[in-house]
Amino acid sequence: QLKLLTTIYYDNKNHLIGFEQNEKKFFVLTDQMGSPLFIYDDNGLLIQEKFYGLYGRSLIEKNYQEKKFFPFGYAGLLIDEDLNCAFEKTNGKLFDINLGRYLVPNFPLTWMNKQTYLPTIKNPLDDMNLYKINDEIYNVNEIIFQRLSHNDILNQLQNLNYDFSNLFDSILSSSYVNNQNNIFEKDSFLYTSFFSYFNDYYSISYPNQFTYSIAHIQ
Repeated sequence: QLKLLTTIYYDNKNHLIGFEQNEKKFFVLTDQMGSPLFIYDDNGLLIQEKFYGLYGRSLIEKNYQEKKFFPFGYAGLLIDEDLNCAFEKTNGKLFDINLGRYLVPNFPLTWMNKQTYLPTIKNPLDDMNLYKINDEIYNVNEIIFQRLSHNDILNQLQNLNYDFSNLFDSILSSSYVNNQNNIFEKDSFLYTSFFSYFNDYYSISYPNQFTYSIAHIQ
């Protein structure tokens, strides 16, 4: 069985910069996260080109010469192509690059309670999601989600990107509305069921004829 000795080179940021196989040197160009994008040989010829998905799955891989054994991918992590998983550098945990989730949970320190068998959960939204990616973007979104008013339906719908202005426009432009103008009267069923609540919180303005109407919170 042929064994291939590969020497990996890193910079001071722990990013891949090159490797050596069979006394041949190759240079690696990475992004800001350390994911290898381009691999060149010692003559400057492009060997391989890679592009990744949101969670690290290799979307595009172009080999311009014979493919080299280089099992590194997203964020410079060691990739198991059979499992579609990456090994975390610190603890060696398996990370599913298709789902964007760890296969092993990261138990928080707040769960370490010697007096009880059950964990102490102070923040269920944070502590129960043990398989998440612990990055700045996720943490910021989580903080914003916690600040939402869970009792205000309008705030919840607005944060879920429900657009009331498009709904209002579609009703106004329908043939039913044009033929039945009395449905906007205050004693009509449509007004009492929808527009009375809508008008209490929103006002409709038309900036110009080329844009959709905008619903402003009063």
